[in-house]
Amino acid sequence: RRVLFRSAWDAIQQSWKMMIGFKRSYLWLNVILLLMVIPISIFTLFIGLLWFIPFSFVITAIFYEEIKSISGEEAKLID
Repeated sequence: RRVLFRSAWDAIQQSWKMMIGFKRSYLWLNVILLLMVIPISIFTLFIGLLWFIPFSFVITAIFYEEIKSISGEEAKLID
């Protein structure tokens, strides 16, 4: 069994390192999601949030997985 992190602080540090070069992309992703949530919540009387909140979590997870795969490839090249 492989332990990835020794503590929560190690996980935070690794996450911070992974986000180097991707902070602007993450900001734009959140701006787009914010611009989507406003009309969805207004036009559906907030019922659309039942669909949108899980959707935004999945999109954010996909973004994180993409960064993780890119960071992993760069780490292999360095080693």
